[in-house]
Amino acid sequence: MAADFTWWDLSWPKGKGLPSKKSAPYRVIRVGKDVYDSANWYPGPVPDGKKWVRLPNEHRGRMNRDMARAASLQPINMYDSSMMKAVLKRSVSKPVSGGFLYRGTMSYQELSRVSKSTLAAWTSGRPINKKSKGKVSWQLWADRDGLPKRLITTDTAGGGKEPLVKRSDTRYTDWGFHLVITAPSADEVIDEDDLLEYARMQNMPIPPDAGNT
Repeated sequence: MAADFTWWDLSWPKGKGLPSKKSAPYRVIRVGKDVYDSANWYPGPVPDGKKWVRLPNEHRGRMNRDMARAASLQPINMYDSSMMKAVLKRSVSKPVSGGFLYRGTMSYQELSRVSKSTLAAWTSGRPINKKSKGKVSWQLWADRDGLPKRLITTDTAGGGKEPLVKRSDTRYTDWGFHLVITAPSADEVIDEDDLLEYARMQNMPIPPDAGNT
């Protein structure tokens, strides 16, 4: 198995006192069991020439188990056939240029029932259960052959007058294209344990000079 993902955080609405520019790109590569995280997002010092951090088993987490869904940040897993059947069943569809548009909404409880895997709330990281409050609305564009082209979701967590809302927009292109994914060059990779040790050494306090103190 191999995958190569790049994504950005979109800008905040203007006038909110928050950053208005799109974030720097974030990239992750997986080849077999090895997951490589782009080093430009690492919060601490990184050795010169090292562009990738290879993650150990215990830190791969969901990115290793379900990388496609984790990288797309979508509450709807396009690779879960039972979930997609439920999405289509609960959708209102109409023909649009080049294919079809599907719209619908499901509660958290409904999503968790139709999913093959355990769903986690994006606000807490905890599994969604029968007491979880929230819903997911979607707009799914598909081509004439039924292949997904674009998925926009609005994930509303909690209830009340001011619930938390996350909007995700994912595009799907080049279906059937033969793609070759390779691991980063070894001289550009540092293991996470080695990086943590490097950061620790860089942050060690400088011993006082006995002649000047």
